[in-house]
Amino acid sequence: MDASKDIHSLTEFEHNSSALIKQLQETGQPLILTVDGTAQAVVLNAKAYQQLIELAERARSLTSIQKSLEEIEQGKTQPIEQALEALGKKYEV
Repeated sequence: MDASKDIHSLTEFEHNSSALIKQLQETGQPLILTVDGTAQAVVLNAKAYQQLIELAERARSLTSIQKSLEEIEQGKTQPIEQALEALGKKYEV
């Protein structure tokens, strides 16, 4: 990925938004928008954004699974019967 082709000032994006969005759709590469020469925003096409969201969700799930496995290894669990009994008492069910 040659990011230098995808870096544009916010002013340039405002003036050429149609062409830059077309470039975004054709290349699938995000656009980096700058203000006073400093990166301030990244513009993604909808498909890339959705993929990023799905990847983040998978990462959160994997982190949760890893934490659970560590707790199992550390003996921080209890049999389901005990857990259900404790919940029943707590909530008077």
